[in-house]
Amino acid sequence: MALAAVTTHGGALQHCSEALRGDSAIVLASLGPLGHELAHAAATLRADRAFVLRAVAVSGRALRSAADPLRGDRTVALAACAADGLALAFASEELQADRGVVLAAVRKDGTSLR
Repeated sequence: MALAAVTTHGGALQHCSEALRGDSAIVLASLGPLGHELAHAAATLRADRAFVLRAVAVSGRALRSAADPLRGDRTVALAACAADGLALAFASEELQADRGVVLAAVRKDGTSLR
């Protein structure tokens, strides 16, 4: 039932139990194009590099809700920017100045430098 609810309306994730908010399949199913739903995932998932890589591949802007160390992880930022150039805004300051990360963002969305 929870999977159906979050698939239809990702915002329903915030009303799920902590156990469901820690279920990677439920959280991935909840992700929409803006990635806001990741903010409601369990902290353990938001800090799990492998999970966050999958999440940003679905919705690059989910990077905004990843744990801070992952927002500074070049591989994670590259994956996010390859999925959505506007994810560049959520990468660490250091990576926002990284030529490769910026190029990945611009290739996906030329307006990502605004």
